[in-house]
Amino acid sequence: MKGTCKLATILSCIAICLNPAMGYGFCFEEAGRIYNLPPTLLLSIARQESNLKPDAINRNLNGSYDFGLMQINSSWAKRLGPELWSQLGDPCTNLKVGAWILRQCINDYGYGWKAVGCYNSRTPGKNERYAQRIAAQLANHSMQASLTQDGAR
Repeated sequence: MKGTCKLATILSCIAICLNPAMGYGFCFEEAGRIYNLPPTLLLSIARQESNLKPDAINRNLNGSYDFGLMQINSSWAKRLGPELWSQLGDPCTNLKVGAWILRQCINDYGYGWKAVGCYNSRTPGKNERYAQRIAAQLANHSMQASLTQDGAR
């Protein structure tokens, strides 16, 4: 079982890195390594947040906006500082900042779905719904990796 999971993870990472439409695929591996997070979790969050569009911008009803691949909210601008904030147009930088934010949530809530939900909101209910959406993204990704693995046999 462990070997199957490792193989599925390796195949998923290869698929991410070799996807020609996603020249920044290696960044998922790099951010995962830096912040000790599964690249597939980061991919699932990016897919949910921006549909993997590095130039995505979303204006929120409260006046804030979300920017880039990981949809970094403008509420982080002050904490990140002007230099790092100005670099969020780079998909790898945006992904690393998103991974850092997720790591902050894990530090606060422990490694689990509450931390994943915290990436989007600390509000109960909102964070639970978000975590469910990420779980569905992960399940879909795992199923695709499994189909890829089965096709390789």
